[in-house]
Amino acid sequence: MLLKFLLCFAPFVVINAEISSDTLVYVHLLFRHGDRCPEKNNLYKSSPYYNESYFKPYGFGQLTNKGKLRSYNVGKEIRARYKGFLDEEYSIDLIDARSSDFNRTKASLQAMLAGLFPPTEELNWLPGFNWQPIPTTYVERSRDKEMFAFGCPMWDATLDEYSKTQQDNETTSKYDDLLKFLTEKTGENYDFLNAYYLYFGFKILQELNYTLPDWGNDVYPYPLKNLTLDYYDMITATSKLRQLTGGYLLKNIVDDVQKRINDQSISRTMSLWCGHENNIAALLKVMKVPRNDDIASYGSYIAMEVHRVNGTYGFQVLYRNKEAQAKVLKLPGCEEFCPMDSFMRIVREDLPVDDSVCEGAHSSTTRHLSQISILVLLILHYCIHNYSK
Repeated sequence: MLLKFLLCFAPFVVINAEISSDTLVYVHLLFRHGDRCPEKNNLYKSSPYYNESYFKPYGFGQLTNKGKLRSYNVGKEIRARYKGFLDEEYSIDLIDARSSDFNRTKASLQAMLAGLFPPTEELNWLPGFNWQPIPTTYVERSRDKEMFAFGCPMWDATLDEYSKTQQDNETTSKYDDLLKFLTEKTGENYDFLNAYYLYFGFKILQELNYTLPDWGNDVYPYPLKNLTLDYYDMITATSKLRQLTGGYLLKNIVDDVQKRINDQSISRTMSLWCGHENNIAALLKVMKVPRNDDIASYGSYIAMEVHRVNGTYGFQVLYRNKEAQAKVLKLPGCEEFCPMDSFMRIVREDLPVDDSVCEGAHSSTTRHLSQISILVLLILHYCIHNYSK
């Protein structure tokens, strides 16, 4: 009986470990873009600000100067944190840098890199100009499983499946009066998603010192903020949803870390991801971090540090939102250092095994059929070619 009791807790062995810059092996860092203007979908057509001229010279959804500076300062903060670990002189094999397919994340990543890697004397190519070009990548939205789950062909069907459950009905029914109120005031049909967008629309208008409508104070910040937090719960409510919203990203991270562990010759030391508040919310959900009733602010980040302690690899996860400094997150069953085996037990169910979660069951079948078709054509070509001889 005692053995059975102990085995129940075996998956979550707690290791008290001293971690430091000397044990640090690799870092994956996901950060939110800087301050921006609202997108059109953050507003409603009868809004006086439903006109791009209010947001010149930037434009709808674009990064503002304040956002550029904030992203730049994130780079400086990361440079200071990893001083001595991350080389000061940039080289092409030192980091990976990827953003989502939005102008504001692409620009934020460039600004962040400017703070992270000011050119050294050898790389300074224009006197007095303290910047150097650094290549970055992105995947177009329709194919970006890691950063844009909403582009997955299976997204709507997976969310619709959950929307038919009692749990979802209990969540959404709380906001029936709010959605009816928004519909009446805007003249547009408001659903849960539109209200989520509106929360950020009102937030951004206030940040830009624009006046909200008289009725805006009745819904912003509350109850729209509560709805937004419940929206994060909704899009991560099941394992399938978590696989779509954060699982593909975490699988990419875990697979990359495993390659790094298996191949010590890899010189790269950091991977950067620039995304959105929902990327941060989803990644926290996949790692089973409890809800804290806060929304990832501009420039907030999750740093997934890989450490090797006494021969054991694992993660230390840090989160910096509005705090001055990043704080260490303790994952379920772990202390500050979470060994890889324990980490995988926490997240395994939410890591997709293949592309079918995003693309549908037919995707892998279609690929196999295509491969078979190509093989058959090659065989036919070979037979015809030899027969003609």
